[in-house]
Amino acid sequence: MDDRKKAVKLGLKSGPFDNKKEYALVLRNAEDETEYERLPLMIDIAFANDF
Repeated sequence: MDDRKKAVKLGLKSGPFDNKKEYALVLRNAEDETEYERLPLMIDIAFANDF
């Protein structure tokens, strides 16, 4: 089973995020746009780096 796991990093585009709104991570085939799974998530950013 461990051979099927893959670690990835996801970056967020800069912009306003509502920490009370529910967003979704969508797993989709890039070739034919088939959606495999939609996972609900909340985005709560504690601070932003404006340097």
